[in-house]
Amino acid sequence: MEFYGNKVYILIEGQPNSPEIPFLKTVIRQLINRSQIFHVDFDLIAVGGSQAFNAMARLIYEKSNVHKRIPVLAITDRDFKREQDIQRKQQTTDHNLVNNNVVRELCWPRHEWENYLLEETDMLAEIFNQLPIRQSGQPSSPSKKPKLFKRRNTILSKTQLDNWLKEYFQHKIKDELIECLKFRFNTDKICPQLENVSNDDILDIAAIKNWFLRPIEQNCQAEIRSQHIEEINSRFEDTLAELDWETWLNNPSLVDFDQAKRYFRGKEAFENLFEKLNQEVDLVPGKTYRNFIKEIMLPEMEHQPDCLLIQELGTMLLPYFEIVA
Repeated sequence: MEFYGNKVYILIEGQPNSPEIPFLKTVIRQLINRSQIFHVDFDLIAVGGSQAFNAMARLIYEKSNVHKRIPVLAITDRDFKREQDIQRKQQTTDHNLVNNNVVRELCWPRHEWENYLLEETDMLAEIFNQLPIRQSGQPSSPSKKPKLFKRRNTILSKTQLDNWLKEYFQHKIKDELIECLKFRFNTDKICPQLENVSNDDILDIAAIKNWFLRPIEQNCQAEIRSQHIEEINSRFEDTLAELDWETWLNNPSLVDFDQAKRYFRGKEAFENLFEKLNQEVDLVPGKTYRNFIKEIMLPEMEHQPDCLLIQELGTMLLPYFEIVA
């Protein structure tokens, strides 16, 4: 791969053929053309996982003049990272990052980029209401192409899609909390990792806490246990305090819809919504989730400059593009 000295390089998690890569390149150019961010030459490079960021950055720093002024940028998922950990990384100065040949991580304000799709249920309803469906009495078959017609009356609404999302979140509260705790269980290999559990194994907060503390309580020597148990316990309590997990577990109908759209796993939620829509709307031709994202959803979002994903992407890039411009 060849690098150029006058380009701003933006690394991102994902594969080169991931559908969001060309989409993000397009909307960055649109932000430049609308003068929402400064005009600079840039390239967006998918590098797989975030563990590859700094190896790629070192190659860029060797060739780049631009990146003597600003760090190599890396857009990364928020995942279940703690806010304090995100802020701690942000306190490192750009100067130090450049000197050490490491990236400036620009963390999506939401769990991952797919979480922004959850804000587009109005657009999504319009898309599905315009898609062709099979004519009544004309099931598809490999040998005969079905007759199609356009749906004329709106049968799906933003409200309906939001309600489906709410139902999904209400059923996934415990799963999301458990996944969050797994993500944060980092004991530097002082004890075995957390065991896999199902909803049937863990019924309440007390049981979840016992599961979280069990590896260090049961598998560590007394000295190690005494050194780390307080830290692990604090990690659990801090996680529990970030969102109103206990209330939501006790009464799922009280889950905060906006917080769930922001902090729960977005890819799983949107894929579930797509499957729900596929059950309700008999699509022709059938679209896989990936093809729907690539061929329909993201191209439509390119024409919606006010959508939240595009606006927050511009906010993330603006300070660095301004320095280079």
